[in-house]
Amino acid sequence: MENVDPDHGTADGEPYFVVLVDDKLLERTKLVLEQDDGEYNITVRGGGLTTFGPGTLEVTVLLMDEDTERDDVFGRWTGEVEYNPD
Repeated sequence: MENVDPDHGTADGEPYFVVLVDDKLLERTKLVLEQDDGEYNITVRGGGLTTFGPGTLEVTVLLMDEDTERDDVFGRWTGEVEYNPD
């Protein structure tokens, strides 16, 4: 993520992920090490899920770039998962 936003932030990308469940913020990761392509494991604190009951939840994961003025969204994935807290 080099030279991604010199107009309103730093020139180098500072990527991190945000996890939303039913449009509620569940997790924000620390900055992640950059790699061309790949998979990342995002640890979600279990206590955050206690506000949700069983059923279908909409999960959105955003790939963000941290900046001084505003953070940018560089990628988005949304899907549904079946959740059973038992």
